[in-house]
Amino acid sequence: GHGHYHMGLIDFRSGQYEQAIQSFQKVLEREKQNQSARYWKARALEAAGAAKQLKAAKSEYEAVSRFIQKMPELERELCDVYWRIGVIKEKTYAEWNEADTALSRYLKCSPKNAAAWFMRGQLRAKLGKLPTAIKDFERAAKLKPKMGKAYAENAFTRMRNAKYNEKAVQSLLQR
Repeated sequence: GHGHYHMGLIDFRSGQYEQAIQSFQKVLEREKQNQSARYWKARALEAAGAAKQLKAAKSEYEAVSRFIQKMPELERELCDVYWRIGVIKEKTYAEWNEADTALSRYLKCSPKNAAAWFMRGQLRAKLGKLPTAIKDFERAAKLKPKMGKAYAENAFTRMRNAKYNEKAVQSLLQR
């Protein structure tokens, strides 16, 4: 099992996604519960990029996510799975709420990722959850003060409120 797992990682890192998928699949045939192999198989499917493979990647990520619910001790090691689910689901309007849930789980185990706070802020703004979107943009900007788009999105989100504070918006747009 270890040989196939390491070959899969080597193949993945050198862009040989089809071979990586096969290697991780071989690991999973022997060890159905190997969530690291399932996660990396999903990464390889996602990287391979065809629509059918992306759909398969999403379902593998979701399987890992369900497994983590039962074994929370794996969450730190496999936290990235929530980011991947959030990024994939954010692309589909019907899955925005699920994307929000996935990104929220990701931010619990990886709270220092400014890009994730920013993405969840954008998603929440699209969902009409304006106060929490603004908080997310503020968190992103605090973690990464040079992230100009966080200030801009914060300002635009505030302007969607009929009674917005003009001074706050002006200062954000001058960042």
